[in-house]
Amino acid sequence: MNLDQVKGQVEWCLEKKPLTRNDDMLLVISVWKNFYRSDFIDFLLWSVKALEEEPSVWMQKGGNIKNLPSFESIRRTRQKIQNEEGKYKASPEIEDSRRKAESNVKEWALKNPGY
Repeated sequence: MNLDQVKGQVEWCLEKKPLTRNDDMLLVISVWKNFYRSDFIDFLLWSVKALEEEPSVWMQKGGNIKNLPSFESIRRTRQKIQNEEGKYKASPEIEDSRRKAESNVKEWALKNPGY
């Protein structure tokens, strides 16, 4: 997956669909729906079918999930655009919540160095 391409797609969603600035799940779905529609639909159909089979069977089939950029790639790209580039900021409440969560993770990591 080309990260420059993903960045352009994430930026497009953040610009055109402001609600995606506050919600990573909505952002991921927006990227998948707008830029990978066919693979996204295949993935949804595969996911529903997977619920009807044994996990070992559907894990081998895999659907077209490999063609979709990962949740984490999209989230990190959004984070970089918002935090490092200062564009398409989330609402102040969401920004504050994200800062607190990041602070909590850092605090936990300092208290648990060998984990």
